[in-house]
Amino acid sequence: MTRKAMWGLAAAAVVVLGVFAITGFPPVGRGTEGTIGAAKKYQAPQIADKDVVTGDASAQQFLQSDIFAKLLKDPAARKALSDPQLARQLSDPALAAALRNADLAAALRDPSLAAAMQSAELRSALQSAEFEAALQRQDLQSLRNPALAAAMQNASFARALRNPQVAAALQRPELARALSDASLSAALQSDAFRQALNSSGFAAALRDPGFARAMSRAD
Repeated sequence: MTRKAMWGLAAAAVVVLGVFAITGFPPVGRGTEGTIGAAKKYQAPQIADKDVVTGDASAQQFLQSDIFAKLLKDPAARKALSDPQLARQLSDPALAAALRNADLAAALRDPSLAAAMQSAELRSALQSAEFEAALQRQDLQSLRNPALAAAMQNASFARALRNPQVAAALQRPELARALSDASLSAALQSDAFRQALNSSGFAAALRDPGFARAMSRAD
């Protein structure tokens, strides 16, 4: 009889556990539920700004790449990229594509042209009707504007303007403002910066709020 009772209790326990597994276990008593809830809240980790990442996989891949590590060690690149406004401009695909042009990059390494790009006269001339008409005629030698004529003396710059993508980008105020930044001209001389421009995840990484902070805090 004792053995039969034990088997009966065991069978009943299995049934009860099966029901609880389907319907859920009953809540704990009122005296303990607050304590358990408080313990769970205490143990939950706090999310910091540095833990928030973008959903773009290409951005995360870039931030874990050797190129990003090189950028952090390059003073010229860090100075340019720690400027949030310039970083936003560089995330523009058209601007980045223009800067990838080898002739334009070479031209901007010329101190005289880099200085000229910082002048309002040249930036205004690049957006003028005269410049647009010369581009359409493919006759850049006819430019009479003094600032444009002087810039065209740079052979690399003249070659860069023969690229329709570069010429169109130069007519945009955003690119003119970016190129007028002396720190960008210096960064274009950096191998790490040029490698970053050619990286598919660079533009996405620039849109990450933590990118400029990482650049400004790097040793």
